[in-house]
Amino acid sequence: MIELSENEKKIVLICKMHFTDKYPNNGSWLKNFEKLWIEIYAWDPNSDNNYYDYMEGLFFKLYEIYEKIKLDKSGTNLQMRELFKDIFYDKFSDEEKPIVRGINTLCSLIQGNEVTYVLDDKVLPRYELDNSILF
Repeated sequence: MIELSENEKKIVLICKMHFTDKYPNNGSWLKNFEKLWIEIYAWDPNSDNNYYDYMEGLFFKLYEIYEKIKLDKSGTNLQMRELFKDIFYDKFSDEEKPIVRGINTLCSLIQGNEVTYVLDDKVLPRYELDNSILF
């Protein structure tokens, strides 16, 4: 089974739209994660010109989690190709910054990731998400 830290579980759960009362959907993944970022790392992305560092840190944390939990059965890394396409080619997004487009795509990939898999008619967990970890 894939082992996730408590903070990684929190991030996955937020991507899967859990705990919207504590971490409300503000229309932007960047905004949605600000409060959690302050809780985890004890610094505010909105102070002292830290926002670019916050975007970079969030992108790499999401990428690290995605690499742990990805389930791409295509054999051709279709999901990674989608990520790079979204980063480098601004198609339908209103977002101008490539890093933000990458964050949005990673959140979508994590959101749609399967927690379980089926083997011989048994449902087995790939990783566990404990909904009580935030409170």
